[in-house]
Amino acid sequence: MSHKLGYIFFECLGEDLALDFSYDFENNVRFMRKIPSINEAPWHEWLGLQWQDVVTSNAVIEVKSETQNPKILDNENKELEFKCRKLWLSLMLTGPFYLDNAYFLTGSEINNKIEIRRFFKFDRWFHPGDNFVETITDIEVNKWKNIFLQIKEIYKRKEDFTRFKRGLLCFLKGCNESQVFFRLPYFVRSLEALSIPDKGKTARQFKSRVSQWWPANSQKGHFSEDAMTTLSEIYDLRCDFEHMHPSKINDVNKQLLRSYQCEKVARNAYYDILMNSNKLKMFINDDTIKRFWVNQ
Repeated sequence: MSHKLGYIFFECLGEDLALDFSYDFENNVRFMRKIPSINEAPWHEWLGLQWQDVVTSNAVIEVKSETQNPKILDNENKELEFKCRKLWLSLMLTGPFYLDNAYFLTGSEINNKIEIRRFFKFDRWFHPGDNFVETITDIEVNKWKNIFLQIKEIYKRKEDFTRFKRGLLCFLKGCNESQVFFRLPYFVRSLEALSIPDKGKTARQFKSRVSQWWPANSQKGHFSEDAMTTLSEIYDLRCDFEHMHPSKINDVNKQLLRSYQCEKVARNAYYDILMNSNKLKMFINDDTIKRFWVNQ
């Protein structure tokens, strides 16, 4: 039996999983620590030092599909790539983990021998500081699976969830940005995709609508401040960044904190909607989103 393969190899610097850890998301979709053996080939030499980053990865996402044409790059490979991208997006939504050197590889498996036929590097995952990252545990991996299964269903509905999908892309883009003045605006946009504010009321509605996803019972730590006040500051900071105005917050550490807070709130928002079927159906299109907010 022959298979098409899609992989994401990456380095996970914050994990608490055994080296033999393996977890099936569904049939032929797996996350594991052990890196599969890939046949030596001339393209190893072409990649040079990049290949050393690939083979020193300590985590991998693997997607397979049976095929009659294992040696041809075609739509089957594109579908595998898209599924891998949905898994990567779902991982970003699971938590602020410290990930690095993520590479996508696609190819085939014939008689248990793996051949790679296409390769590219993902945007670098930005590390905002040790205070803002979490450890990947088996509990987190299970959460990741649940998010992926919901994301997969949403993308099956090509005419629905257009605004929601755009918000997800903004969130992913924000995760990859290394400069806070690009990073924070993307997280704000991802939340505006959900809050769909009226013109002339964007700042006020952003605060009032987004505040419901502010982490609850946060007496200490990064969310001990008043939600409305902090969200107002986040929105003002976003506007300063977008319009190239001098920021009222010159402290880079505080800017990073505001960016992290916005990222966390956005992650909470998308998880809350994805895991609540009654709420999810209210985010199918602009009209249903507007009705959702009218009834709040």
